Amino acid sequence: MSPEDDDFVQETHLFVLEGSRLFEFPMGSRDLLSSGTVHHGPWDPAECAAVLGSWLAKGWLTLTVDADHAEALGEATWWSRTTVASDPNFRDLDARDAATLLLFPGKWLPGTPDGNVMVCTSDVGEAVPYPDWSAEAERSLTEMQRRDSRFYRRPWDEARGDQHDGWGRCVYYFWVLDGVVEQQVERYEDGTTLAYDRYHREDEYGFMTTEPLEPADEWEPFAIDLATYQREVDTGSKGPLNRR
Repeated sequence: MSPEDDDFVQETHLFVLEGSRLFEFPMGSRDLLSSGTVHHGPWDPAECAAVLGSWLAKGWLTLTVDADHAEALGEATWWSRTTVASDPNFRDLDARDAATLLLFPGKWLPGTPDGNVMVCTSDVGEAVPYPDWSAEAERSLTEMQRRDSRFYRRPWDEARGDQHDGWGRCVYYFWVLDGVVEQQVERYEDGTTLAYDRYHREDEYGFMTTEPLEPADEWEPFAIDLATYQREVDTGSKGPLNRR
C-alpha cells in the first residue's frame, strides 16, 4: 500500500473510532502540531465509500443516528426501520439501509439526515486488530481499480425562467465518476443551494442532468480539484434547500 493510501486508511479508521459523521470522511482532517499543521486528505468520496462498505460487510461497523434528532430525521426513508442501539440515546440503521447509504457518497451532505449519520465500530469490530482493517481496506481499493473521479465548476448566466429567478445567477458543480455525473450542486447568488445525486435525481426545484459532460475538451477549462469542490459545495449546518 502506498504511503498516501496508508494515511487514508489510518485516518478513515480513526474517524470510525471517533464515531464521525458521513459528511466528514471525504473532507479529511488536520493535526495541529508544534511544528505546524499536517493535512490529511481530502479523500475521494468513492474511495471512502469502497472502504467503509467493505468494513460494513465484514460486520465491523454500525451506522447510527442521535435519537434526539427524530423529528429532523423523520423524512429520511430509513428512519422508520431504525432500532434502539446499545445506548438508548441512539438508533442504528437497518443493515440493508446502511449498506445502501454507503453506496451513494453523493448523499453524504452536511446538514442532511444522510450526511449526519454516524459511523461507529460494532461489538465485533472492536475486537478486530488494525492490521485486519488495513488489509480489508487495501483489498477493497484494489478491487475498485481506482475509478476515475473528476470535478467541475461552471458558472451559468441565464435565469432559471421560473418563480425562483430572484435567486440570481448560478454556479454549477459536478462530481463525475467514470464519465457519469454522480452529484450536481447548484449555488445561487442569494446563497440558495440545491443538490442532486443518483439517489435524489429530481424534485420541485429541478433535476440532475442525465447527459455526460461532453465533449471532454469543452469541460476541461472548468475542472477543479477535490479540495476546492468539497470546500465550495459545503453549506454548513443548514444544508441544501431541497435536502432538508
